[in-house]
Amino acid sequence: MILNLHGFLSSGENSKKKMLIELFPGEQVLSPDLPISPFDAMDLCSKLLAESERKDSGFIVGSSLGGFYAYCLSQKHDIPCLLLNPSLTPFIHLEKKLGDVTNHKTGELHQWTLSHIRQLRDLFATSYMEHQKKLLNLIIALDDKDIDHESVTSVLETHSNSYIERETGGHRFDDLRPLYELIKSIREDYLAKKT
Repeated sequence: MILNLHGFLSSGENSKKKMLIELFPGEQVLSPDLPISPFDAMDLCSKLLAESERKDSGFIVGSSLGGFYAYCLSQKHDIPCLLLNPSLTPFIHLEKKLGDVTNHKTGELHQWTLSHIRQLRDLFATSYMEHQKKLLNLIIALDDKDIDHESVTSVLETHSNSYIERETGGHRFDDLRPLYELIKSIREDYLAKKT
């Protein structure tokens, strides 16, 4: 089972879902539309993981805010994750989004509130620096204009199973073809170590 988590104001119907289905044929790929509330998003994902019949070979992929959720879920459920341009301190850069926000994919209007920012801080406080190195895999695009990866690099470059920087990819990693074999090898390497 592979759980794919999208970024802020995006949706589960994204390019990463299509890539994962293509990369892992026959695997169950779950890519939910995440609630705007961070606590509700985490509850939904924890429920999906708990209901999975193949949790022992589970894998979480998350980008941007979804990378933060993937990081937290990975530690909570002891499942490896791949973080693509993760926002590991989303309560900082998403504070400027307070107010009315619109989902980029569905056009749905939401209220992004201080309560949501506090939820992100609470999740951060319970997960940060408590991680198991073997579960974390990161791919960072150096041309990402949305997130400053300096803090991610300084903390996780040497505290993760794999840390890879790529010159290009942008924030969304729209062209994932160059990452196909890399993602496949990260997952296969983890499964091989378990046996």
